[in-house]
Amino acid sequence: LFRSVTLVSGTQLKASTAGLYNLQFSAQLSSTDSSIHDVSIWFRKNGTDITASNSMVSVQSKHGAINGQLLPSWNFFVQLSANDYLEIMWSTSSTNVSLQATGTQTSPTRPATPSVIATMDRVHA
Repeated sequence: LFRSVTLVSGTQLKASTAGLYNLQFSAQLSSTDSSIHDVSIWFRKNGTDITASNSMVSVQSKHGAINGQLLPSWNFFVQLSANDYLEIMWSTSSTNVSLQATGTQTSPTRPATPSVIATMDRVHA
């Protein structure tokens, strides 16, 4: 099995060979506040923000006892050289918004929910 991407330092998706890569992700955002909050998500290459890669989403407010939830997800294509790395960055002005993982649930039984799922594949040399 050829491995073209490795996870380094917990946040860096590192390419072992040059090529066009597709980074796919989803992020489970949660708000415990009664207001709607904006979240920015963007990409960094080798520690530098990628121009025009930011997107903004709005996480809905908490309603009753239920936190506001949003699952943004998209693909991002980028040309990388060997040993380049990408990172997914995010920010919000509210401390009430988080990337939230949830354990296994019951009634009905459901598997755990990760805070972020990310894959990166080389799609062309």
